[in-house]
Parts: sequence; C-alpha cells; structure tokens
Amino acid sequence: MATGPVALEPPSSPPPFPTDINPGAALRWPENRVFRRRHQELGRSVKETFEGSKP
Repeated sequence: MATGPVALEPPSSPPPFPTDINPGAALRWPENRVFRRRHQELGRSVKETFEGSKP
C-alpha cells in the first residue's frame, strides 16, 4: 500500500493548469498575464479582508 503524499495526489489527477502540459504555451497567451494580475489582486483583497476582520 502506498503511504504519504502519494495517497494525497494520485497520478490520475489532472494538472491544475493547462500550462503544466505545455510550459511554452504561457508565452503565447497574452491573456495569461492579465489572468495572473487579476489573481494576485484577488488574493491581495482576500488577504486584506481576513486581516481587517481580526480583532
């Protein structure tokens, strides 16, 4: 039986991002840069929300 992180991530699971399949695709996708910026802004706003809710 497999133990450790192998049980958490089976090899049959799909990759989280399509760029994992083809790393060069990120260079050909201009919208990827916009998506990354939006993602960073989203994470920042969520972080500020959580920090602001602390007593």
